[in-house]
Amino acid sequence: NLKKILTESEVNPYCDHVEAVGELLFEQVVSLDMEGIIAKKADSKYVSDRSKHWLKIKNHKVEEFVIVGFLHSDSNQYLKSLVLGEVQDGELKYRGHCSGFSDKMVRELRRMLDLDVTDKKPLDKHERFDGPVSWVKPKHKCNVRFTEITSDGILRHPVFQGMKKEG
Repeated sequence: NLKKILTESEVNPYCDHVEAVGELLFEQVVSLDMEGIIAKKADSKYVSDRSKHWLKIKNHKVEEFVIVGFLHSDSNQYLKSLVLGEVQDGELKYRGHCSGFSDKMVRELRRMLDLDVTDKKPLDKHERFDGPVSWVKPKHKCNVRFTEITSDGILRHPVFQGMKKEG
């Protein structure tokens, strides 16, 4: 029995089994802004390693962020990731960087962003990057999927979802 071996805490609460209404449970998890749920094939055994019978279903959020720069790929031909910012209290704050582009999107992004490269850093504060950064005028926005924003304001597990549609 899982309840006997699970160390329950505020971070790791135990929940009785919920059968047949998993989608409703997940909607409730989303409404409470919880991380997600674990689903298990009903007749599978409890094992210590990962199993194809267990699923981790995360509560992903999607929000809009300002593109303030990009990290170059190893070949420097295109880009490795986008540097993201968000306007908060009238100031542009660093929120991390994201990747997850198709080859076609990488080429399109690079062509678009090359037109807005600037020597002026749009952010006062940012992390150190693992490669060269080209800063761009903060005029383009993109949608990013992520799991949460950390206490220091950085996106966890950010993945590019597409450019913000203008208009």
